Amino acid sequence: AARLAALFPAPSHADVRAIAASLAADPAATVRQLPAAAQQALALVQMAEPSVPRLVFAIERDPTLAQSVLRHANSALHAAAGRPCYAVLEAIGRIGVGGTKQAVLAYTMEALICRPDDPFAPMSRQVWEHSARTSAIARTLAPAFGADADEAASLGLLHDVGKLLVFDRIATLRTEWKREPQLAPDAVRMLLREFHEPLGGLAMFRWSLGAPAATAVAAHHRAPAPPVRDPLGETLFVAEAADLALERGTTLDLEALWITGQLTGSAVRVEAALAQLGAAA
Repeated sequence: AARLAALFPAPSHADVRAIAASLAADPAATVRQLPAAAQQALALVQMAEPSVPRLVFAIERDPTLAQSVLRHANSALHAAAGRPCYAVLEAIGRIGVGGTKQAVLAYTMEALICRPDDPFAPMSRQVWEHSARTSAIARTLAPAFGADADEAASLGLLHDVGKLLVFDRIATLRTEWKREPQLAPDAVRMLLREFHEPLGGLAMFRWSLGAPAATAVAAHHRAPAPPVRDPLGETLFVAEAADLALERGTTLDLEALWITGQLTGSAVRVEAALAQLGAAA
């Protein structure tokens, strides 16, 4: 907040300073708890041997969550399974616990996307689309870093959730102020840059996803790189860079990326995986 106050000192920048102060003063208030059904489902999928009947019961408590799980089970990723499935129990059997966790997390992310009439709706939709693509790339790259593929895919979905939380906080303040905040584009970008990593890491703790997830999400830009090896964080760092390169039609300089991110994974395996995606130099 102090940094933003220094960067935006003019009276016309009062709203960005107020938003930054709100985010910094009580970040836990910005990270809302998940709906009860999603909380229960996530707690179950974190277990070594989750109870499938209890998981089905938790998911079916929320029709929108159930639809998310069914949509994931009927997606192109699982198209080889053949006929569509219409029951949550069958969906869990098809996609497994890891896939169910990703469906619950996707539901969580989608719930944070701005309403269509919100000024930041296009940006929040871009965050979601980028996150979904990064998730798929992270799954492919995970073995090169010694990371679990399901965990990498889940955190690929969540790595930029802090940006959605910033938008969500702005929407809350808009309601409280009964007016539209005055925010220049560069101020919005700065808010996102300063707050999305720490807010994302805090969300991992609040949603009981564990310390490794919090570390990976809170430092996925690796600036600076964490002092200890972080396979999930390294995976997210490269997966995000690969997605941005693909979207921009540019090539990815793996050598520079390895130096910047202080990476320890297998560059050879990453290069082979990215070559198939057309993302490597």
